Amino acid sequence: GQYDAAIQAYLDAERSGGGAWWVAWCDYGIASIYGRRGDSVNAVQYLRRAIARDSACKIEARTEPDFNPVRADPSFQALLR
Repeated sequence: GQYDAAIQAYLDAERSGGGAWWVAWCDYGIASIYGRRGDSVNAVQYLRRAIARDSACKIEARTEPDFNPVRADPSFQALLR
């Protein structure tokens, strides 16, 4: 339930560096939080960034339960095709 704090933690981790693979998974984590919240616009935005950095994020997102609240959104479905 502490979504804003979790998003901030991912943003802080992203800024700290750690390689390109880490940045992609920080974006994926933020996308999954927005997915849980039912915010498809931000979920798609951050997931798009994650996929651009690491295509494995797209594969993972197809079965991630956190995205269930936004899974039916046409922009989310288009992103995972």
